[in-house]
Amino acid sequence: MAYGQKHPLTVQLSRDNYPESRYAGAVVREALTEQDRTRGRALGIALRRARGQMTVRDLAQRCGLAQETIRKIERGAVPTPALFTVAALTEALDLPLDALVREAVALSASMSRVDVA
Repeated sequence: MAYGQKHPLTVQLSRDNYPESRYAGAVVREALTEQDRTRGRALGIALRRARGQMTVRDLAQRCGLAQETIRKIERGAVPTPALFTVAALTEALDLPLDALVREAVALSASMSRVDVA
């Protein structure tokens, strides 16, 4: 896949796509909980491990996402990335989506236990 080309699983969702919605023109998002943030950090760690020696640039080229998006997910700055974004990443890494999720859940559980202690 050429650099800058969007992966077929990457979908752009926008409030502009839903003009009849009662939320059209407004951005509504509930505040993230600490658990959401912990899960996001865990997903980032799991993704970074799965990437191994592959550079962010190479992964971005393979999946059609911006390098900065991948970096933000890896450092937990995007705690709830879109499903299709994560699916594109796992496909580019030749990793089953459920394997990444299982690792992230296990990491999140261990991080939560450390936060409580």
